[in-house]
Amino acid sequence: MSAQTQIPTIDLEDGFSSFLIRPLMRNVDPKAMQEPPHRHNYQELMWVKSGSGKHLIDDVELTIKPLTFYLIPKGQIHYFIEGTELNGFLVRFSDDFLLDSVGSLAWNYRQTLFSHFTLHRSLEIASADIRRYEGLLLRMWQEQQDHNFGYEALQRHLLSILLIQLERSRQAVAQDTTRLSREGILYKDFLDCLEMHYRAEHSVGFYADQMGISPRKLTQLCRQYAGRTAKQLVQDRIILEAQRFLQHTNLSVKEISYRLGFRDPAYFSKAFKLVAGVAPQSYETNIK
Repeated sequence: MSAQTQIPTIDLEDGFSSFLIRPLMRNVDPKAMQEPPHRHNYQELMWVKSGSGKHLIDDVELTIKPLTFYLIPKGQIHYFIEGTELNGFLVRFSDDFLLDSVGSLAWNYRQTLFSHFTLHRSLEIASADIRRYEGLLLRMWQEQQDHNFGYEALQRHLLSILLIQLERSRQAVAQDTTRLSREGILYKDFLDCLEMHYRAEHSVGFYADQMGISPRKLTQLCRQYAGRTAKQLVQDRIILEAQRFLQHTNLSVKEISYRLGFRDPAYFSKAFKLVAGVAPQSYETNIK
């Protein structure tokens, strides 16, 4: 067995540095494509108008259903198990492609649609909204084909409209009440900060300092919006990444612990078992 120390990361296709839209492949056979489980260095939306199949996002196997968007955040492990008679679009974009307003403090798409903590890996679209989404996607696809004057600027706006519309759909499903409150914004800023620093910073105090609030206040916010303490959310994010390494690389538990900022592998194993319920060695054996 060859040594695999990194999870493969896929870039945008040649010629597309920040944004790409393309129709779905009609039939997907990952064995024929020789595509292993991998990460993306971009955000990905998959719109399935019709067809069937299965794909994996981290360790969750999803059945592909028609009239559904699938949300694949940058850095998550993704693998297409199968796809049959698929009809729809893939939209891929880097964070810097979007207009600044989409990442504003009032609403940051990375903390909702593309959060690693999100429960919304998929969004089924109401029949009344299908025409609106289809129109947006077809316009984006046509703009990419034509590549006329102002193409990139127009695509930025069309993508922003698409994400705002998806956020409205997400909020309708989640009955989200965090979007307008100062506390909700602080909580979502914490998730964004955690995503940037979880490998190196494990203390609640660090994240509270970044937010400009006390550790106690941060824990109150996390309990309010996630039902878990700030410490638990930090541990959850670290152990999620550890599980990815255990599933998709041949790194030892010791090597993984160092990559995730632990000086003592024994302490890492203890932390892993606290969150996952089993020791990392047992988790790896069960998965593989």
